[in-house]
Amino acid sequence: MYNSFARNTIITHAAENKTLQLADGSKVVLNSDSKIIFDEDYNIDNRSIKFEGEAYFDIVKGDIPFIVDTQHGKITVLGTIFNVHQETMDLKWE
Repeated sequence: MYNSFARNTIITHAAENKTLQLADGSKVVLNSDSKIIFDEDYNIDNRSIKFEGEAYFDIVKGDIPFIVDTQHGKITVLGTIFNVHQETMDLKWE
């Protein structure tokens, strides 16, 4: 799933936030001290990311599941809005 030669890594530091638009149109807002890693072929064969920290996800509906892989487990959706805080795995669904 994660090719070590073709990855994108986005990191935020203390007091920094970043908003990302993924290839499928999904939006991710990374809170401070967070990291997201996804393959160059995101939205071709998969919609999988590795994640650490806290982020707000606004995921576009699609036939390919969107998967957030954290050290506490995986979250799989087809399209929804949610927040992930990795330390507590507090998921807020809207």
